[in-house]
Amino acid sequence: MGQKPDVTARRQPIPFSASMCYALDMRIRIVHLFTSMGIAAWVATAHGTPMLAVESAAIDAELVEGYEISHAFLLHNRGDEPLRIRGVEAECAACTSVSLASPVIPPGTSTTLVVRIDLSEIEGPFSKGVTVLSDSAAGPVALSIAGTALHPYRFSPPTLNLAPATGDTAATVTAHVVRSRDDLSELLRAECDSDLFSARLSRSGTAGEYLLTVASKPPLPDGHSEAVIELVPRTPTDPKVTIRASAFVRPRVDIRPAALRLAPLDEPQKRILFIRQNASQNLSLLDARAPFDTITCELYAEPRQPHYRVYITAHSLADLDGKRGNLVLTFQKQGMSSDPEAVFQIAVPLTITGAIGSDLPGIDRIGAAECEVDQP
Repeated sequence: MGQKPDVTARRQPIPFSASMCYALDMRIRIVHLFTSMGIAAWVATAHGTPMLAVESAAIDAELVEGYEISHAFLLHNRGDEPLRIRGVEAECAACTSVSLASPVIPPGTSTTLVVRIDLSEIEGPFSKGVTVLSDSAAGPVALSIAGTALHPYRFSPPTLNLAPATGDTAATVTAHVVRSRDDLSELLRAECDSDLFSARLSRSGTAGEYLLTVASKPPLPDGHSEAVIELVPRTPTDPKVTIRASAFVRPRVDIRPAALRLAPLDEPQKRILFIRQNASQNLSLLDARAPFDTITCELYAEPRQPHYRVYITAHSLADLDGKRGNLVLTFQKQGMSSDPEAVFQIAVPLTITGAIGSDLPGIDRIGAAECEVDQP
């Protein structure tokens, strides 16, 4: 009889070299990686994602005969989660304005983004764009409007900027208007869409040339005011002729800081408001009233200038965390005590919160010491 085979040798451990162990370890890691990727992809699909889509992202308007162009872009959400528009960035902030119908787009629906481009200072070929920022999986989306601008009338200067020193001072600016085409009818009058300005059109003595005079009508409100002036032609089918007029009135008073924050502490805290006057007529600060009884205000008038400081002291605020209100400043125009319209108020937002940070200029976190604020 033959010998029985020795099977013990098969049961001996197989000797692995270092290179064999490294190769096996890499195979295990690769399998684990692809398995993890598959699980991650499945989780992302299960949770859903918003997806922004625009059918016509680039608009070619060809010839634009006028001073403004607008287009309504339709923004679609092709995903299965609500899409949130975080903002719209314009390539030309000075000549582009946008209007968004809704910042949130439910799945399967759409909203409208209107982009307007002011062509008053643009003549000839142009291309302007905006970028839509959202939480879409596709990332930012670029939109553009291009064409060739043709002005039926040329204005010099191309925009009308009035610069009154204050809202109580009238300002006037005159523009030279020249017809660029002989087939256009004469201009009859100027119409203004705002009660804050007046416009008058007159002939300059040369055919096809005019003088447009725009004046502000005080009192103008603080900040930026704007109007659109339309020049009406004799022939209604002629192109629309418009120009913008604007005025900026510096606020009557500058208040620094523009908002106040206090910590919810029981120990005393101090803040300072610096008030600088810009009005031609001096103002008297009559009163400063805080929204809570544990906050007091003390007025201090600068000796040589019509400026003020308000020293604010607060205590026992531990139970008022999260409360908001307005510190109200009452002013009066000097020499007009009998006029009820001479008294006006300005509200300064005040918040009591433990999150005192450096996001508001001039405000530091303090305890019992006075806040160090840079004087304007």
